[in-house]
Amino acid sequence: MRLRTITTLGCRAGQVASLSLLLQSALCMAAQAGETNWVTLATTSLRGTTFACRTTEDRLLADRKWEIVKEPIPLEPAKAFSLASGWARKNAKRAPLLRIEILPLETLAEKLQGHYAYIFHFRMYNGWDPAFEAAVAVLMDGTVIEPH
Repeated sequence: MRLRTITTLGCRAGQVASLSLLLQSALCMAAQAGETNWVTLATTSLRGTTFACRTTEDRLLADRKWEIVKEPIPLEPAKAFSLASGWARKNAKRAPLLRIEILPLETLAEKLQGHYAYIFHFRMYNGWDPAFEAAVAVLMDGTVIEPH
């Protein structure tokens, strides 16, 4: 099993190492026990630290399916953008949108066929700090999956 370093925005260097080791240990124990099947929807990196939008496979399966040919889109792009940009405004002074994707989740796990998520990539600016890219996912039921 390959684990990535996952940190939260705003942690100091000492906290990052502690959080990373603690989180890796927890994820290893959960995976070994077969308790949780985590799915990474998007990742970005900043100076060797990886930020990931992660949730459980069960949570994704609980989101409604969308049959593209038969039904209108469950969550309009404008509403999804509003939810994602609300997250960005809370976490940065300025966060222009870089790109949007609609991700078919079956590319991550076959049993997720018919499930989709929007992935919004923002360029995050906080004062004089260098800019970095952050990705936030929005499920078709409007749930925002934040990067950690």
